[in-house]
Amino acid sequence: MKESKSILAEMRNDFADWMDANEDLVVRPVTELTEENNEFAVLALVPGVDPNEIEIVVSPEQLLIKGQVRGGPTGKRKLFRWMEFPRPINPQQVDRNERRSADDPGRDR
Repeated sequence: MKESKSILAEMRNDFADWMDANEDLVVRPVTELTEENNEFAVLALVPGVDPNEIEIVVSPEQLLIKGQVRGGPTGKRKLFRWMEFPRPINPQQVDRNERRSADDPGRDR
């Protein structure tokens, strides 16, 4: 997991790439932010994406999920999702957990 003092710089680079594209090359995964016992959890549904190809960038106020999705007319598209936390967090205490569904063909990898 990567910590960034400015997720904004990451977003600017990705946005510039997106603006240059002739077609929609960005996948925005469905996400859910929950809070339990004073901790936040983010669930992002990214079917067909190798977890090793997902980058998570965290700052005290924001979370950025990015990566590559194979397929589509150009062969690959960018995965991009940004969100703000309701209150600041400590990026040093962030854990990444991956879960695969039973019908995911890559489940046993």
